[in-house]
Amino acid sequence: MNLHGIVRRAINTVNPDVKCAIYISTGTTTTAAGKRVPSYADPVDVMGQVQPISSDDLKHLDNLNLQGYMKSIHLNGSFEGVNRLKQKGGDRVVIESTGEEWLTVQVLEQWTDWCRIAVRLQVPT
Repeated sequence: MNLHGIVRRAINTVNPDVKCAIYISTGTTTTAAGKRVPSYADPVDVMGQVQPISSDDLKHLDNLNLQGYMKSIHLNGSFEGVNRLKQKGGDRVVIESTGEEWLTVQVLEQWTDWCRIAVRLQVPT
């Protein structure tokens, strides 16, 4: 039973979901100049619940020495932050309504059918 799906309907009356495009990390590629750059799969469209980071999550992330503007996003599905064993960087999240690009830096909660990720705002290029 997806309890999060049941509760999410009530949450959406206060804070509506936003459409997000998730670019799943596929590792890195090396350019002709020898520079390694992140690579991503084609985007997957999902609805996400964007919320502020809680003070407990900020304390946890502070121990990871992460800086920048942070938020958390509840998403249906399974997404990843940095995974050194798989040699993958974090997945990218683009919020359609604002065009903002966020990088997944930590998975805060992982369940069978949803997850909550910590994301950091990226500088537009």
